[in-house]
Amino acid sequence: MPSKIGIIGFGSIGSQLFEKITQDSDLSIAFVFDTDRNKTSALDSSLLPGSFEEIQNREVDLIVEVVSQSWVLEYASIILSFSDLLIVSVTALAIQDLQKKLDAVARKHKTRYFISHGAIIGLDGIRDGRAMIEEVKITTTRPQAGYGLKEKLSERTILYDGPTRKACHLFHIM
Repeated sequence: MPSKIGIIGFGSIGSQLFEKITQDSDLSIAFVFDTDRNKTSALDSSLLPGSFEEIQNREVDLIVEVVSQSWVLEYASIILSFSDLLIVSVTALAIQDLQKKLDAVARKHKTRYFISHGAIIGLDGIRDGRAMIEEVKITTTRPQAGYGLKEKLSERTILYDGPTRKACHLFHIM
């Protein structure tokens, strides 16, 4: 029996994930949920819960979150009360005590949550070597809409220089 995967968020990552899952005979799509119905309009309506509450009634083995830090803060505990969860918006875990809260909910409901490596390749190697590393500089480029900027920038601009945890708080809208 294929593992049933639910996807929350159907932007670039969610839609690519959907394509990969549908090509794998060991996996199947349990549902796709995105509040922007235009993004999911081409999908079979049986895959589209009408509300977040309906997700709890779906048979699912794992839910993959590809939405935002704020979504993880609001809904991860609810998801863990009935399903395993893969968190892609890992910046949410920079918020103090969230991981402890998720640990408690997962223990109580005998579920698990997984933390993806995120978008920056090689961070696991940096973590492994942290005892020997004094400083790391990471430069990342992405469309400015991903940073929630209201003004249009015409050239590359440094938006932040400092500790990672603070950057997670500043750019939580991603």
